[in-house]
Amino acid sequence: MLRFFKNLTVVEWLTLGGVTLILGSFVFDEVRARLAEYNAGVAARQDIEDENWAFRIGGKRRHWFDMTSRIFREEHDAELVHSHGCCVSCEQWRYDARYNEVMKAEIAKKIEGFSFEDAFAAADQEARALWELQRATVVRASTSEPMTP
Repeated sequence: MLRFFKNLTVVEWLTLGGVTLILGSFVFDEVRARLAEYNAGVAARQDIEDENWAFRIGGKRRHWFDMTSRIFREEHDAELVHSHGCCVSCEQWRYDARYNEVMKAEIAKKIEGFSFEDAFAAADQEARALWELQRATVVRASTSEPMTP
């Protein structure tokens, strides 16, 4: 077995080292992601005990996100936290997914038939309609002639 390593060329050693480094980074990322999942479960349970209801979402931030958050908070007494942008790490993705999973299960116990996806979609649709209405009003006001009484 040791004779095999004695006869390796420089290119073979570099290839072996590169493969080891790549595989090691995959393992490291998976360990960090699993630790993030564990920490998210603990954080979600702590927030539930403190009655701080929240859902963590991400992606490119919409112009009307603040309105969506306000509407969601008013209707469901829970916060929407924008936790990451469009380029998310595996660690952050798994943290948010686990946190939301624990919150959904707990809120489903309180509110029969609660679906976060449906509730978020409804709040987002209402907020987008309000935002477009405000935007259209501003555009119309800036381009129209002054109204005379």
